[in-house]
Amino acid sequence: MFKNRIVLINTVVSLVIAQIIFWVVFLNADKLPPQVPLWFINNTPIAQLADKVYIWLLPGAAIGVVAINLFFALTTYKWQPFLIGIIMALCGIANAVLLLDTLRILGNVIGWF
Repeated sequence: MFKNRIVLINTVVSLVIAQIIFWVVFLNADKLPPQVPLWFINNTPIAQLADKVYIWLLPGAAIGVVAINLFFALTTYKWQPFLIGIIMALCGIANAVLLLDTLRILGNVIGWF
């Protein structure tokens, strides 16, 4: 599976983005207030707040996306080799969105932007 160059590049990029998310959260965890706005699906500002421990869901989700997509890639590689490149590209896009969300949340809370 990793002989396919597109799959290898997308996997490495996804793992690097997941590491960036982890280190951004790890290095800024002590600067966070007790509650951070995390649940943006809720309408009221009070309902959007979560304890700062829940910010660790973002790097966990990034690593989970990579793990699940690698599992799908390994199980379907023999039947659909072209589909694997698409799955891993979507993995990279999902992790890039998680990185942007992490930077936006931390930037608004800490005051980067």
